[in-house]
Amino acid sequence: MVVTATVTREGATEGPDPAVLGGQVVEEILGRRVLAAAGADGAVALVPLIMMGEPETGAGNEVTKGPESGTEPAPVGESAWTGLRVRSSVQVQTRSQVQRSVQGVLDVLGGGVAILRAALPKTRVAVGVSAALTGPGAIRGGAEEASHALRMAEARGGGVVTSDEIYTHDLLLATVPGDVRRSFADRILAPLFSYDRDHQSELVRTLGTFLDCAGSWNACAERLHVHVNTVRYRIRRVEGLTGRDLSSMADRVDLFLALRAS
Repeated sequence: MVVTATVTREGATEGPDPAVLGGQVVEEILGRRVLAAAGADGAVALVPLIMMGEPETGAGNEVTKGPESGTEPAPVGESAWTGLRVRSSVQVQTRSQVQRSVQGVLDVLGGGVAILRAALPKTRVAVGVSAALTGPGAIRGGAEEASHALRMAEARGGGVVTSDEIYTHDLLLATVPGDVRRSFADRILAPLFSYDRDHQSELVRTLGTFLDCAGSWNACAERLHVHVNTVRYRIRRVEGLTGRDLSSMADRVDLFLALRAS
């Protein structure tokens, strides 16, 4: 799998490049078993997937176990996945083995990032991870996946984002500059926020719940613990203030994206 990362420090005006720092962090978290090259947008590392569970019997699957279970948790850089040392090349892995390997790497990355966030609260660690890849021809696509995931992680303020998360509207929002996202959300939702502030109402919350309920009046009313006529009144007010028609799919999409971008 391809892992790409950046590390930025709040208020820092000098020091290592975010890509260089990202590479150092990835190498440290993964026990220095990989090399990360600093690129224009972030550090990039190609991580071999090592079996995380018990190996299948047969040639090519011989491994040496790490510390016995029940020992103290390994610190960053001495993780569970590095405890398995491959003695001969693994020729074939089953789907479940690959899934365990992927999850093992994700667990280690997530744990390492969490530790750094707690220890260095003004430091933002963003990591993007591709899907499992097979063959050299897949590496380029994996690098693109990881790059998109990294941008989403950066837009979220850090953390680990996998390729599974990017094939949604979140990817579109993550590729839009932050000031454009904010401008888009403000242009559509500002009248609602202003109305809620002036009248102590819940138009924004009602709109979000209504969309989450796929436009069901009754489901929305039940979730908000109000009468269905209250929901109808609020939604009519939302339409009047925004100039949008919630019976229109296009307008629903605009309002949904504005809420996610706000």
